Amino acid sequence: MARVRNRFAEDLGKLGNKLLGFLSKMENQGLMPGVTSWLKVTILGLIVSSVTALSLHAQEPKVLCYIAIPIPEAEISELTASPNPAAGADTVVVKAKASVVDPDLDSNFISSAYLQFAADTISIPAWTSDGAFDEAEEDIEARVYIGDMEACTTWVYLYVNTSRHGWAEQCVQLIITEPDSTSEAE
Repeated sequence: MARVRNRFAEDLGKLGNKLLGFLSKMENQGLMPGVTSWLKVTILGLIVSSVTALSLHAQEPKVLCYIAIPIPEAEISELTASPNPAAGADTVVVKAKASVVDPDLDSNFISSAYLQFAADTISIPAWTSDGAFDEAEEDIEARVYIGDMEACTTWVYLYVNTSRHGWAEQCVQLIITEPDSTSEAE
């Protein structure tokens, strides 16, 4: 279809050139001087606008693909797990600060938080220092029982949700070790 339009635009352009030459010759010879200049401007204006319109439509369609990158609505900072290494402790405390990137946007605030271990689907709820998820900045804390876990190195992921259904995640490496034998001897 684009080739047909291009071809038609080229033919129309050639016709316009021939008409310009013919009407200019008539104008120079003095045949109908007022009518000839009016015809020349009108007809050539129509031809030029037609050629331009056909040429613009004759371009190949362009396909542009964009991947929308979501703007994070929350940020997590100062994520820690202690004791780390666990050194035989049966409970680890995970702490972090969470904040909303744009709190003025529809009264956006931190609405919930939870933890997950790597390769695990169990969500461990976290809480705030003031007991309620209702502010743009929250100090988050969670206690995790690790007494039944084998000695290993794993990742603990903290997920934070906002009141506008935005979220953020961050992880911290946790080293689970056996109790230190020197501390038991003492």
